[in-house]
Amino acid sequence: MRSAGLAWMVIALVLGTVSPAVAQAPDLATVVLTAADVPAGLRLNPDRSGPQLRGGTPGYQATFDGDPLSLAQAGGGIVSVVNLVALPDDPATGLDELVRGMRQGLPGNTVDLTPPAIGEDRRAFTSSLGLGPLSVNIAGAAFRRGSVVAAVVVTGAGDRVSSEAVRLAQIVDGRLVGASR
Repeated sequence: MRSAGLAWMVIALVLGTVSPAVAQAPDLATVVLTAADVPAGLRLNPDRSGPQLRGGTPGYQATFDGDPLSLAQAGGGIVSVVNLVALPDDPATGLDELVRGMRQGLPGNTVDLTPPAIGEDRRAFTSSLGLGPLSVNIAGAAFRRGSVVAAVVVTGAGDRVSSEAVRLAQIVDGRLVGASR
């Protein structure tokens, strides 16, 4: 009887040291934005899209461009959308680094916005630059969902830029949630 109890204790110890199944990271190419998600008139830029490796971190970028002259002709609109998803070793630090890198490349003063309800940790910001009669706005929404960090940056003119960045980030977040099930 004593050996049976000892056997169960050994089994419990062995099972206790086995790591639980780790959630598999999603295929990043399946969670990025598609042409059907972005505003009309934007097209995938294959030269600025696809798998990436930044500082050893695997990622995927989808870039959609439109005609910048259409901004002046239409008096506003969206001219570019960039979506990046990555799998950093430390997602919390990875999100901070991603946002810092995005903000450094922006013209003008960058202003933090109230982050939208996406992901488990989130950031949002905007920047603008006057170009003649137009003010070009850049808005970004970045977040962490599990082991993935993601960002959407929208460039355009008019008051729709920030809301479009949030809408598109919500699409990516929804795909990440669906991929984790």
